[in-house]
Amino acid sequence: MDAFMTGFGVLFSQRMHILRKQCLDPTLANKTTCAGLDAPSLPFVKSTYSPTSAEHKKKWEVLAEQKAKAVKEKLRVVAG
Repeated sequence: MDAFMTGFGVLFSQRMHILRKQCLDPTLANKTTCAGLDAPSLPFVKSTYSPTSAEHKKKWEVLAEQKAKAVKEKLRVVAG
């Protein structure tokens, strides 16, 4: 399953929660559905088949920095 279909599957399985509460259900985080099961139960895990590329690691570092900056700004606004 490619990344697009994985994302689509997660959003489709949580569509009612998203429509009702405008957010993803945190109890289903990092899980996807499997045909024949009542609830999402297959966790996403890092592949042991292929290593993470340097470019991918760099993208995640940039995202982590952006997230830390956003959290710091929210704390500043709340405290200010």
